[in-house]
Amino acid sequence: MKPTFKINKEEYSFKDVTLRTYYSLRAILAKEETKTSEFEIVECLTGCPIKTLKQLPYSDWLMVWEEANVQIGKLSGDADAIRPIIELNGIKFGL
Repeated sequence: MKPTFKINKEEYSFKDVTLRTYYSLRAILAKEETKTSEFEIVECLTGCPIKTLKQLPYSDWLMVWEEANVQIGKLSGDADAIRPIIELNGIKFGL
């Protein structure tokens, strides 16, 4: 079961890390840190827009950020954690 959180009655969950997500995440981590870097990482991993994430109370944000760090930690040197899945015309293909 994937970790989830709610904002304004909308539920978001941490997605499987596909190749596209992995490379997007690497690009975020490689650039210089900004005020929104943490939000960009969580947006990449969950699909929750940054504007929406900023509505979270600070204590809830800390829990979401902690889970994001766990997800990133799972990727460190673990090629099996990456789900090389692509979707074409509504059909999912694994590489």
